[in-house]
Amino acid sequence: MATERISRVHVDARVLMPSMGRVDKSDISVVVDLTNAKPGRWTFPVRTLYTGPGETRVELTPRPRQVEVLIEEWQQRELEVVPNATGAWDLYRPGPITVTPTSVKISGPESRLTLAASARVEVNLTNIEPGSSTQAPVQILTESGKPLEVTVDPVSVAVRVKPVSLPPSKNVLVQPSWIGSPGFGYTIVDYEITPNQIRVEGHAEALANLLSVETTSIDITGVNANRSILSKLRLPPGVTSSASEVEVRITVARTLPERPSDP
Repeated sequence: MATERISRVHVDARVLMPSMGRVDKSDISVVVDLTNAKPGRWTFPVRTLYTGPGETRVELTPRPRQVEVLIEEWQQRELEVVPNATGAWDLYRPGPITVTPTSVKISGPESRLTLAASARVEVNLTNIEPGSSTQAPVQILTESGKPLEVTVDPVSVAVRVKPVSLPPSKNVLVQPSWIGSPGFGYTIVDYEITPNQIRVEGHAEALANLLSVETTSIDITGVNANRSILSKLRLPPGVTSSASEVEVRITVARTLPERPSDP
């Protein structure tokens, strides 16, 4: 059985005449007898005991004289351990994560166990060598992600993160691909691409001669004012990138003077 935590009990101690001496608080015990108690909310008397010198007569008065106690069945559940990897390695990315054992047993009062939603272990990759195993404490969390105080067995598990080699990568420039022409009497005098270079990954053969990648076609037909355009990237076969698009800002200027207005 399990009980909720009982609030603090104060004890008034009075030395009775003709006794002499000083009462030490370590010689006073407070007892609530739960023998044969059954599940439910009950009120129990508070008993006090004095274990100090026998020649000292002491009158003890607890405040309060009774306490209310909620008694619950002590229950047990099993939860699967979910690993969460943070941090990064320089030459590898995290692959499959192995947890041993794969589950833990939690026990506690019924009302508290119903709040347990997951068992999680945190693994910081910057603190372990690729492929090595480490012991990580198990956290029991509620549905909202708050830690929950229950008994956990075992309290920690062995975690191993398999390292996976990163594919070859490099930085390349981004080049715009124009189609069409600006409006009559206008020209593009400048443009800016953000970002102007991206990180690409792929087979070594595909990256060997790759110096830049193009945007998809940017139509500037009839443009007669500055514009900002989002354009996707055109990657060659066998090449990938986490960047999917870039912003292209175009600066336009007139090449012919404006026609004077009629008088």
